[in-house]
Amino acid sequence: MTERDTPSPERIERVVESITSEAAWVREPSALSPAEAVATAASDSTDRAELFFTHRCTQARLELVAPSRTSDGVCDLLVRQPLDPGLRATDGDFLAELERAHATIARRNAHEFTEPVEDQSMLLRATVPRRFEPDEVDALLASIGMTVAQVDDLHERIRRPVEQIVSETEHPSRS
Repeated sequence: MTERDTPSPERIERVVESITSEAAWVREPSALSPAEAVATAASDSTDRAELFFTHRCTQARLELVAPSRTSDGVCDLLVRQPLDPGLRATDGDFLAELERAHATIARRNAHEFTEPVEDQSMLLRATVPRRFEPDEVDALLASIGMTVAQVDDLHERIRRPVEQIVSETEHPSRS
């Protein structure tokens, strides 16, 4: 990255502050503090900084990667929320359909910065552009919040009948 291509540290900080000010997202401990991540991302090196956040009410994980993989972006946000991290799309038609369902939910709640991903391991990708208004990042996070809540609901509706059958098997009623 050239100095001209290096994203502004203030812009990266604004995105990090928007995420950390959201009550729904909790930063996971990592090797880098937010300040160190911003400094790494804003340097001329080819290093990318990563910060990870967990959603309090769902199984979703938000990854902030800076600088962005695109020249016109400040950072990328990757949202992961698999039904089961051990499952892969090559495991059958069910997972392919689940990926499509995830992408449909992501499209339904789309923000102009988001891109749904049909992949069991990733729900969506968002690129925050170099020129953004603070309320755009807040709207992006609201969109992501709605998406992860709806995917979590879908996952619960899938798990519930399975858990009920297992429970009935482990605790048969005595007639």
